[in-house]
Amino acid sequence: MSNLINNFKKYDLGIKGVRLPSFDISTEDKEKVGVAQDCDNLTFLTALCEKRLEKIKERCTPEEYKEYEDRTRFELKQLDELSFVDYILLVWDVINYCNKEGIATGMGRGSAAGSLVLFLIEVTRIDPIKNGLYFERFVSKTRAKKQVVDGVTYLDGGLMADIDLDICYYERPKLLRWLEKKFLGKTSKILTLNTLSGKLVIKECGKIVAQMDESEVNKISDMIPKKYGNVKDIKEAYDEDEEKEGFKNFCDKNPEVFKTACKLRGLIKNKSIHPSAILLSHENLEDTCPTELDKNKESLVSSYDATWVSLTNVKLDVLGLRGVSVVDQTLKNIEITQGKKIRQRDILNKLATEDNLWRHLEDLRQRHGLFHIEADTAYKVCRQVKPTNVDELSAVLALARPGAIDFTEQYAKCKNDHKKSKIHPFFDEELSKTNGVVLYQEQLMKMAHKMGFTLDEAELMRRIVGKKKVNEVKKWEEKVRTLVEKNKDLQELYPKPKENEEEQNEEEQNEEEQNEEKPRDAGQIFWKILDDSANYSFNKSHSISYASLSAVTVFLKFNYPKEFFLSLLQMTQYEPDPMAEIAKIQKELDWFGIKLLPPHILKSKQDFTIEGDNLRFGLSSIRGVSGTTMEKIDKFRDDDNYKTLNKFEVFNTAKEAGVNIGVLSALIQAGALEGFGVGRTRLVYEAQLWNLLTDR
Repeated sequence: MSNLINNFKKYDLGIKGVRLPSFDISTEDKEKVGVAQDCDNLTFLTALCEKRLEKIKERCTPEEYKEYEDRTRFELKQLDELSFVDYILLVWDVINYCNKEGIATGMGRGSAAGSLVLFLIEVTRIDPIKNGLYFERFVSKTRAKKQVVDGVTYLDGGLMADIDLDICYYERPKLLRWLEKKFLGKTSKILTLNTLSGKLVIKECGKIVAQMDESEVNKISDMIPKKYGNVKDIKEAYDEDEEKEGFKNFCDKNPEVFKTACKLRGLIKNKSIHPSAILLSHENLEDTCPTELDKNKESLVSSYDATWVSLTNVKLDVLGLRGVSVVDQTLKNIEITQGKKIRQRDILNKLATEDNLWRHLEDLRQRHGLFHIEADTAYKVCRQVKPTNVDELSAVLALARPGAIDFTEQYAKCKNDHKKSKIHPFFDEELSKTNGVVLYQEQLMKMAHKMGFTLDEAELMRRIVGKKKVNEVKKWEEKVRTLVEKNKDLQELYPKPKENEEEQNEEEQNEEEQNEEKPRDAGQIFWKILDDSANYSFNKSHSISYASLSAVTVFLKFNYPKEFFLSLLQMTQYEPDPMAEIAKIQKELDWFGIKLLPPHILKSKQDFTIEGDNLRFGLSSIRGVSGTTMEKIDKFRDDDNYKTLNKFEVFNTAKEAGVNIGVLSALIQAGALEGFGVGRTRLVYEAQLWNLLTDR
């Protein structure tokens, strides 16, 4: 057997890395930016940045502008050295198409919001300098890798820059069609594999092995605890369970279920399609990855999951986000009804000075339609924190997550009592911004940078500690100790508690007792914070971007409620249960003194509309009323004599206009034909009888 094994040779798969798909920047775009038609991509990207920098220069002091200029130069140099320029322009091209076609895009998502270059070329809309965001959180020179083979540059797919895009939920199919056409034969959706893990494997084994019903297995699966939002492995849950009637007790009483579950855990249960990721290839896709058709037999799907396909191809995340759609539609409604053209940028500028806006979040009750805040967890945190600016709203979103949510009370207490939580003089200024809670990964980076590490090193250290790479962790812990030994400021000990004095209250004494247990010097404190927060600290670039979008929805809802609710109503047609969604919206309208008027055959348009101080139900929300039907209804109500017709003449006019009896019955039942002195059900019967008997 050993001789046979020795005959096996290592097989070279020939995977060199990701080769970016090629594409051309249009002549029109080059002329618009003011560059030569034969310029290279770096020149074009630099010109794009400089065009926006000119506008920034007008509102900056010379010192502020220099910071923008230096940061832009630094980022462009890094992107060029790491061969990411083409990737940046690929994403810009997607956003540029959206802008040309009027497809709304988000403010930013993930670590990409930390890049000034992406802000300047309008891929993101959050200024990273104003918000204290780091480029190194997006691209780290110490992590990114590339290789050049036969003059071709290949990027390491697992380490390259990753830009996720949010666009209008309802326009996403249009963008995907454009990508398919632009990269013909080189694009597909991406497969995902769902595994039997945690709660799912216990549920399946309970139903099949022990013949338990759905309610029983749900109770058992709920016994498996979560840690920082992740369901524990069933073996770990079994070993650590100390409850008398807990998960361990169930497994001991049902050994076959547990034994089978342990054997099956981690196996693939089924496959599905990634909700947002799109695959782009340099070569024809079928030469680099096997593909299959989706269940509708319409679109290609990779037969490898995201982990494997990203080794050789670009994975582009394009997420359809309803929050983006709500804002865009509301702004369009405002322009139509009030003649005002408002930009998101204008609203963001107002948020910094408009204190009146934030009072709505002091005792928030009307949460429907508010991006992220309407979710139960974020809503509860928001009511506790009572944010008064975008930074505090960002903290709400960061706290409303597993692990971090445990610090909500501490954050809210410090904020609302105007107290500063002290950790160590070297870090107190930075942590005072989040009331002593290390909410963001960027905070950890800044703390490490202040100690003497580069931002690249700080990001690398954060990742290593987060992934618990034991050997690497020890090396970095030693580097921190060495740095402390060289810097006297870092050696300063956390102040000892004072002797108990009569005037100290019980709260102060408790705080002092906690201080006694704290590590002493800045290095020890930093390392403990880094280790403890690895499981719950959040990406500030993402949090501040989404908080800004949330704040815009708050502004629109409470300043332009009619237009805001109109946009929500207009979007109900895309919901799985439109009438349930309409009912939710209608509950909140009373708070704003707005009525949802019933459908009316003469007054209602196809979609929901504003009518005076109220909103009018749209006819297309009545089941059976389509676009073609609306043309017939328009013909029906164009009859000038309609208002004087009796009910039988109405039935006849509708029939002559081509409105079938099913649609007419639906309109009657919805209340669109009121005023004939009889109930809706009877009017339907009369209409149907008229339809049946008149021809005879």
